[in-house]
Amino acid sequence: MKPARTGRWLALLIALALGYALIAHLFTTTSQPTALGAAASTAPWALLALVVTWRSAHRLLALAGCALLVVLAWFFWPWLERNTAWVYYLQHVVMFLALGAAFGVSLRPGQEALCTRFARVVEGTLSPRGESYSRQVTVAWAVFCATIVALSTLLFFFAPRAAWSVFANLLTLPLVGTMFVAESMVRVRVCPELGHGGVLRDAVRSVQAFLDSGVRSTPRPR
Repeated sequence: MKPARTGRWLALLIALALGYALIAHLFTTTSQPTALGAAASTAPWALLALVVTWRSAHRLLALAGCALLVVLAWFFWPWLERNTAWVYYLQHVVMFLALGAAFGVSLRPGQEALCTRFARVVEGTLSPRGESYSRQVTVAWAVFCATIVALSTLLFFFAPRAAWSVFANLLTLPLVGTMFVAESMVRVRVCPELGHGGVLRDAVRSVQAFLDSGVRSTPRPR
């Protein structure tokens, strides 16, 4: 996929994420449970199931799994209508747990840190300084994801639901954007060899690296 096309897809995904965040905030803070709210809360899970089924090498088995999910959704639909906020909470936490795990697992001894892998795909050969910096960035992102999970959980259980929704649905994307900006500013000063073509360009190149190389843990180059 060409960088320009990746940028367009990234912009579209951001726009969809912002729109979905507003919808999630609306249905989370409403006092009246609705079928539409339950449907909106389960839409990402349904989309994920369809993507996994489409890409699966065992589509019949994947289709059977989808059918089971449909049956479970139908059976638990009244609960979903009454507990829409729980579905949004689980979405938020599971997403950042998965991201944090991807960053964290890549920090194991003998593995190449995820951000180092991205930097190597984008830049080619890395100096020891570049490898060290990109590994530190991987640690920072792992800590960021863990912090988001912790704050989301604390707010969900111990704060008003509206406060949790503002944090999870409205502030999460700006916080992620702030993290990108902060890292870009630090990189310019600490490790300029990795490039500083702007936050948007960095994001596009990172997504391109993600699509090109995947997120599996890879042995550190010798």
